[in-house]
Amino acid sequence: MSKISFVVPVYNEEKELEQFYNLLMNTIRTINYEYEIIFVDDGSKDNSAKILKDLAHNSNVKVVTLSRNFGQQASLICGFKQATGDCVIELDVKLDLPFNIIPKIIEKWRDGSEVVHTQNKNKGNAFTRFFKRVYLKFLHWVAKIDIPLDTDEFKLYDKKVVKEICALTAQDKYLVAITSWVGFKQSTVEYSTKVKSKSGKNIFQKAMGVASAGIIGNSTWPLCLAFWIGTLLSIASTICMTVFTTLAMFKIYLPISAWLFPTIGTLFSLLFMVQSFSNTYLGRIYQEVKGRPDYIISSTINIEENK
Repeated sequence: MSKISFVVPVYNEEKELEQFYNLLMNTIRTINYEYEIIFVDDGSKDNSAKILKDLAHNSNVKVVTLSRNFGQQASLICGFKQATGDCVIELDVKLDLPFNIIPKIIEKWRDGSEVVHTQNKNKGNAFTRFFKRVYLKFLHWVAKIDIPLDTDEFKLYDKKVVKEICALTAQDKYLVAITSWVGFKQSTVEYSTKVKSKSGKNIFQKAMGVASAGIIGNSTWPLCLAFWIGTLLSIASTICMTVFTTLAMFKIYLPISAWLFPTIGTLFSLLFMVQSFSNTYLGRIYQEVKGRPDYIISSTINIEENK
């Protein structure tokens, strides 16, 4: 019998954790598969760890506690590496997740799909959907990766896909791009449910961090951008100089400062642009050569030592 691994990152989820577990278990009872639920406590500061310890009385519930908050992407990678199932379903602690489509995505997997995305037709507001679509289209353009639009952090991976993702050594992994980059047969299950977005005062900062990791980690576009900015500035300078020269031919003379300002301004702006992009990549190389792990495990429950 096939085994399904559910990987669930947890960060300060004490209010919803038990109810989420009960909803997930109600769904699991309707499918004829062995299962395991891997909760990764990403340095929670509330009572999530205590609740997870209580839930682990079910031997199919496995708990990994990280030494601090490493972020959702690192938590997912940690859960992937602990998974022993034939496929992995990535979930988030939300009570309004469409648990009813879990059998549908498993069926897609049984039919041959190795990655099954879920696509919510009723997610968020028009403003956030628009900017997410713009970002993903932009990432597709600069990284040459076919990334499905409007997909959620709720998808299924075959174990061979999980193995390839876990084998990647780059830090700051961005799973949305990596999942598309590794390839394999991919499909999508659509649903329409109003799912609440998690709130938090740093949510915009976190979103920008993940977005920048997606671009910098999967494309050399910023380096090319510096080239195009330099080209445009050169064209602008040439046009400016041509206009000034033409005016001088008609004896319309401009002060020296008029000639110096666009020239010096263009050179300095180009210099700072190129330097800023170079520093971005140097900073990323610095992070890579340190060789630090994506996460550090503090403790585990119901997980074999060799994992």
